Amino acid sequence: MTLMTGFGVGFVLFFVFCGLLILGVMGFMVFVAVRRWKVAKAQGFDPLAGDIQLMGTVNRSAMLAPASPDVAASSAQAGAAVASRLAELDALLAAGTLSEAEHAEARARIIAGL
Repeated sequence: MTLMTGFGVGFVLFFVFCGLLILGVMGFMVFVAVRRWKVAKAQGFDPLAGDIQLMGTVNRSAMLAPASPDVAASSAQAGAAVASRLAELDALLAAGTLSEAEHAEARARIIAGL
């Protein structure tokens, strides 16, 4: 006796397998949604608008604020100081005061200090 008239056992097994697979995927999706909801609540975000809250927090972050003129000026001065130190090293190398190895080592120290 067949399970359904006109369908073979292979088709019925395939149909049952596909149904179980779909149920498994749906169960996993529910699990992930509940987990994300709990984590969002624990972090103080509204689970339904957490992405918007996070974008607002990032947008107000000091990391994205434009650099103040003082910071820009001090970084320009630091760059000029490094350039002057490297030029001084090149002059000492050209004068023969430093060897190639000493020049390379001092140059690497200056650049590493950036």
